[in-house]
Amino acid sequence: MTVSYNLIYWNNCHGRGEVTRLLFTYARQAFEEATFTNEEWPALKAQQPYGQLPVLEVDGVKIAQSRAIERFLARRFNLVGKNDIERAINDQIICGIDDTRQHFAKMFNEDDTLKSEAEVKAIIDEHVVSFLERHDKFLAINRHNHFVAEVSRLLFTLGGAKFEDFRYSFAEWPQHKASTPLFQQLPLLEFEENGKKHILAQSRAIEIFLATRFHLMGKDDIENAEIAQYILGIDDLLAQFKPAILEQDEEKKKVLMGGIIKDHVLPTLHRYNTFINEQGHLVGNKLTLADVALFHITWLVSHKFGVTIPAEATKLNKLYQQVESEPKIKAYIQSRKDSKF
Repeated sequence: MTVSYNLIYWNNCHGRGEVTRLLFTYARQAFEEATFTNEEWPALKAQQPYGQLPVLEVDGVKIAQSRAIERFLARRFNLVGKNDIERAINDQIICGIDDTRQHFAKMFNEDDTLKSEAEVKAIIDEHVVSFLERHDKFLAINRHNHFVAEVSRLLFTLGGAKFEDFRYSFAEWPQHKASTPLFQQLPLLEFEENGKKHILAQSRAIEIFLATRFHLMGKDDIENAEIAQYILGIDDLLAQFKPAILEQDEEKKKVLMGGIIKDHVLPTLHRYNTFINEQGHLVGNKLTLADVALFHITWLVSHKFGVTIPAEATKLNKLYQQVESEPKIKAYIQSRKDSKF
């Protein structure tokens, strides 16, 4: 059976589309590429799931979010690990690359001109070089295998699995950061299996691993790619909160938060309401990681930032109530520790 692949991305641009092209090339898989110029884009933006590129059409099904596309193709082309642990390690590396890539924006001034050579070098030394050094350790650890925190808690709860929950306060964290494995970030998931200790970093990598173990992923690779695109879309929203969270002046913080809610939170809730299918889920006909992640971000903006779910978002309201009333989730929320975010 012949599969039709059509990559939609910017004309003459590597960016977030290049890894997808490399995957197609390595697998010797033919694909079409529809490119847009800046002038053509406004008329076509509304046709894309998130109003963003790249988008991959697979036999007419649109998959958005570059990392979701890459995971989908890597699975199809047998370029992921041999088990769920190796696949989770792949995911954590990719998420670490994304963390590093975010710092590239600091190299540019507001008018898109490059900062001074000294400023660019300082950013590279602080973020890129340190990542490559950690990357080198991964290669040494896995030289025979190539490369091989709330959503996670909700997944453990749904899966009925006991887990120990170690938390640091913000005051305690600096003394532990340097000794924290992998990316010197939290969360981490530590577990032992078949006599071997494993450590996983990067929240989304951990979540996908747990969702796979607890049967909260899709029935096939297309559904899994759709789940990935939805959780990565939520990451786009979470990133918008950073300026307000870091702002120390309470009045400025209030103004920033108001703008974020108006320009990003409410449009995202409306958008996700349209994504929910006739079965009442984001993907397929059962609860998946995508639904759990959407429930969590909706709970967060509702309980921590005072956002009311729009009444007209009927499908979102129904899904939220369904997850919230699930007995295990309900009991967990009633007993869990409160936190600022």
